[in-house]
Amino acid sequence: REEAIARNSLSTLPTDILRLVMSFVTSSSKETLALVCTAFRKLVNIDVMRQFFDLASLLERKDIPKVSLFFPTSTEESLKTIRQRFWINHLKKGTYKNAVNLSFSTCDLSTPLLKEVYPCCERAVTLDLSLTSVEDSFFDQTQLCNLQTLSLAHCPNMAFTDIPNKVTRLTRLTVSFCPQVTSRFISNILLSCHSLQYFDLMGCDLSDEVSFSGERFLSDLSSLNVSQTQISESSLRCLAECCPKLHCLRLNRCSRLSSSRVVGDFHQLEELYFTHAFSSEVFHALCSSMTITKVDAAFSGITGPIVQSLLALPQLTWLNVSNCLSVRKESLRRDSGILKSLLNYRSKVSNETIKYF
Repeated sequence: REEAIARNSLSTLPTDILRLVMSFVTSSSKETLALVCTAFRKLVNIDVMRQFFDLASLLERKDIPKVSLFFPTSTEESLKTIRQRFWINHLKKGTYKNAVNLSFSTCDLSTPLLKEVYPCCERAVTLDLSLTSVEDSFFDQTQLCNLQTLSLAHCPNMAFTDIPNKVTRLTRLTVSFCPQVTSRFISNILLSCHSLQYFDLMGCDLSDEVSFSGERFLSDLSSLNVSQTQISESSLRCLAECCPKLHCLRLNRCSRLSSSRVVGDFHQLEELYFTHAFSSEVFHALCSSMTITKVDAAFSGITGPIVQSLLALPQLTWLNVSNCLSVRKESLRRDSGILKSLLNYRSKVSNETIKYF
C-alpha cells in the first residue's frame, strides 16, 4: 500500500508538469503549498508570487496562531495590533520585497504603524487604503512616483487638499463615500492626472458646481461613477467636455439629473447605469444612440415604448428594466407588445428582468 501511495504521489510527476499544475493554483493557496516540501517551495517561486500584500487577509490566516503565548490575558484588539505589527515587520524586512500591490483596507492602522509603512509604499503600483484612518500627511511623507491605482473609499480623516500633485501617474482612482471631496478636488484631478482611466466618486457631496474651462485633459478616462451624488447637469456637462472618450457612466440615484442632454454630451458612451431615475427623458435620448451597448434602468420611470426602441438597437447587448412599475403595468395590457419584445430579444435582457416579468 505504501508503494502504491508513493507511486501515485504528486511529487513523482516531471517538473514541467508540476509547474503547469501549480500555474492554476490561486495566489492565496500558493504560500500554503510552499510549506509542503522544499521541492514545492522552489516550484512555487515564492518571491515572484509575493507581489501582493493584503494585510486584512494575512490577519485571517489560519496557519498563524491567533492567541499569543506571551500575552495570555490580552484582549482581542490588542492581539490584532500585535498581529498587524508582525506582518508589517515582515513587509519591512523584505519578505515581500517584490510586493507592488499593497492593501491595508479595513485595518485600524495607528500613526506609529503608518510611519513604518511609509518606505514600503514608495515602490507600490497599487495601494488600497479604503476604510482606514489615513490622513493627508501620509501623502506628504511618502514618495508615490510609481502609483497607478489608489483607493481611498470611506476615509473620513482625509481632507483631499494636495493629493493630485502627489499621484500624477494614476490610472484608477476611487474616493467613494468621502464627504470631503469637493469640486476643487475634481478640478485638480483634471489638471494633474492626465492618464486617469477610472474615476469613482460614488456617494461624494458634489452639490457645488464643477466649473472648468480649457482643453480636454482626461482624454483617456473611460469609466466614471458619480452615483448617489447631487451632481448637477452643468457639472456633468463640464466633465463630458474634459472626457471625450468616456465609455461607461454610472448615474444611479442622481436625483438632480432629468434632461435628455445628460447623455447627449457623451458621444462615445457605451454603458449607462441610471437606476432609481424617475425621468424617462434620459433613456429617450438613448434610442437614437449608435454606440450604447448596455443600459441599466432598474427602479426607473422608463416607459414601454422606450424599452421597445432600445431593444431594437442593433448594437445593444444588455438591458435591465426590473422593478420598473410603468413598464410592468403596460405589459399587462392586452394590446401591449412589451412582453413580446422582451421575449423576442431575450438574449439582450438581464436575468433580473426576466424574473420580474
